[in-house]
Amino acid sequence: MNALRKGHKMVLDSHPCTITHIEKSAPGKHGHAQYNVMGKSLLDGKTKNELFKHKDKPVLVEVTVKTFMGTGMDVEDNRVSFFDDDAGRERELVWVHQENSPLSDTFSVTVRCVKWLDNQDEQIIDVKND
Repeated sequence: MNALRKGHKMVLDSHPCTITHIEKSAPGKHGHAQYNVMGKSLLDGKTKNELFKHKDKPVLVEVTVKTFMGTGMDVEDNRVSFFDDDAGRERELVWVHQENSPLSDTFSVTVRCVKWLDNQDEQIIDVKND
């Protein structure tokens, strides 16, 4: 726990988060020091909080960001289609932060891929007109 710093990424309350604040409390009479770790969820942007003991091992998060060429968008279902060169196929994801701005036929999609333990979640963080 001592190696964690503000800006590191770890799992808090079952969500991958970026650490925003760490507060250490002194050990009690029969206990260990505790860490109150707060962070912002990478999936929904909400603040998460969890208490750890000094001996606990945090679950770290791996984040990758990739940019793809968009191939289509369904505004009603908030879905964006794009071609994934790594997978060699067309994929589709929900864009939860969608604005009602019209997109041209060609646009770029930035996808944030978040991995921790056996979980993998992907979220579109940005769509840009080319």
